[in-house]
Amino acid sequence: MSEPFVIRVTIRRTDSGLYFTDSPDLPGLVITAATEEEIVDLTPKGIAGILRAMFEQEVSVIRARTGVALESAESDTWVAIPPYIAAQAAYMCD
Repeated sequence: MSEPFVIRVTIRRTDSGLYFTDSPDLPGLVITAATEEEIVDLTPKGIAGILRAMFEQEVSVIRARTGVALESAESDTWVAIPPYIAAQAAYMCD
């Protein structure tokens, strides 16, 4: 992976109260969690795990859309960033 990769993620709350995540951009991404906080914590880890297996390299995954309660957001956007871009961004912020 040489460029940032945008992943649209759909987060739904089931009738039983569990949260469910999947993505049209990343086949195989399916995450369930008991709480909103847990699903937000597990989603980037799941994305990174799949991309690590696909591209055989580490990636940084950040949430591009924040400040919106999941109850009102049917879809969320995450960005996977190759290590060299993440390092450049960290250097520029110092």
